[in-house]
Amino acid sequence: MLSSGVAAVGGANDAHFPHSKAIILIGGPNQQGNHFRPLSLDLPKPLFQLAGREMLYFHVEACARVPNLQEILMIGSYDEGLFSRFFDTVWRRFNVQIRYLRENKALGTAGGIRFFRNEIMEGNPASLFVLHCDFWVNASSMMKPRNMAVLWQMLQQRRFYTGRKNPRRFVGDKLSRQRLRSESNSEVDTQYDLKKLFPEFSNLDNLRLEQDILLPLADQHCLYLHELGDFWCQIKTPGMAITCSELYMQRFRFTNPSALSTTGGKLSPIIEGNVVVDSSANVHPTAKLGPNVTIAAGVTIGPGVRIAHSIILEGVTIKDHACVLFSIIGWNSIIGQWARVEGQPPNASQIQVHSAETALVRDVTIFGVSVVANPEVIIRNCIVLPHKTLAQSYHDEILL
Repeated sequence: MLSSGVAAVGGANDAHFPHSKAIILIGGPNQQGNHFRPLSLDLPKPLFQLAGREMLYFHVEACARVPNLQEILMIGSYDEGLFSRFFDTVWRRFNVQIRYLRENKALGTAGGIRFFRNEIMEGNPASLFVLHCDFWVNASSMMKPRNMAVLWQMLQQRRFYTGRKNPRRFVGDKLSRQRLRSESNSEVDTQYDLKKLFPEFSNLDNLRLEQDILLPLADQHCLYLHELGDFWCQIKTPGMAITCSELYMQRFRFTNPSALSTTGGKLSPIIEGNVVVDSSANVHPTAKLGPNVTIAAGVTIGPGVRIAHSIILEGVTIKDHACVLFSIIGWNSIIGQWARVEGQPPNASQIQVHSAETALVRDVTIFGVSVVANPEVIIRNCIVLPHKTLAQSYHDEILL
C-alpha cells in the first residue's frame, strides 16, 4: 500500500523493471467524503485542489514515472462522468492509460480489488501498487534506482506486527508500506487466494483492506514496512487539506520553484512564504498573500486584503481590506469589505465547542459554495453550508 510519492523512479521505460499496474482507491460519495463536508457536497473529494492541483493529479503524476507501468486503475463508486475532464487532462499531460472501475455499491477498501481482480490481472502484471487517494507522501528520494536494492532489503527485514486505524488529524514522519513476501511459487498462490488465506471473509460483500487483510497478514508475519524520513499525511478533514497543501508547497520550493508565486514588480501583490496563484486570478497589488496560500482560477482579490494559511477556491471574490486566516473559502463565495474570516491552526486545538443547537471541534473555518459574508462581519471557527448569507458575526458554530 503505497502513496503518491512512491513513483518518482527513473524513466518511463526501463528493461530492468517488471511490468506493473497502479491501483488508486478513490472511495465514493457515501464513504470517505463524509468527513470532508461541506466541500465534498459539490465536488468529489479526490478532485479537491491542494497546492493548485487536484489530489489525484499528484498520484497520477507519480505513477506515470514508474518504469514499464501498463496502466492506472481507479476504483470507486463515484459517477464516472465526474472525472472525465480530469482523465482527459492527465492523459494529455502524462500519456498514460487510465481506466475507471466503478463499484455498484460500497465494497470496502479491499472489496473493490477483489471484485475487479480479473480486470486488474489483465496483461499479467508482475507487480501492483495500491494507493489511497487521500494519503500523501514525499518518497521520491527513497525510490531512485540506486536506492531500490536498499529499499527492498529494508522491506524484507522489517516486519510489521500490529496495525492501527488510519489517523484523522496526525502528520508524522514515518509511513508504513505493506508488501507481501513469499518464499516459493506455491506460497504466492496461497497468499493471493483470499478463500484459502481468509476463508471467513470469502462471502462478505464488504472487505476492508486494513482490518480484514493487513492485520491477519501481520499475525502471520507476512507484512513488512519501510520507515520514511520525510513527511506524510492523510487528508480526512479540511484542516488537514491546508496542512498538506503547505507541505507540498514547501516541496515545490526545492523540486518545482516555478510553481510558486513571487513578488515581482509594482503590479504584483505582496507575497510572503509559499504561495500558489492561478494565472487567471485578479489580485490587487496592495494585497498581501501568505504564507501557505493557494488562489484558484477566476478569483478576485481587492485592495488591502490579507490572506494567510488558506485555500481560496474558484470564482471567489474578496473585497477591500478583508482578512482571511486559516480558512477554506468555497467556490463563488463573496467576502465583503473589512470582513474577517478566520479559524484555528490545524491540529492546534481539539477543544469541543458546544452551542444551543450544534457542537464542533475547533478547526479551520470552511465556507461551502456561494456563501456571502456581508461587510464588517467576523466569522470565527465556523462551518458554513452552501448558499448562505452571513449578515452578522458568528463564532464557533455550524451554520446550516
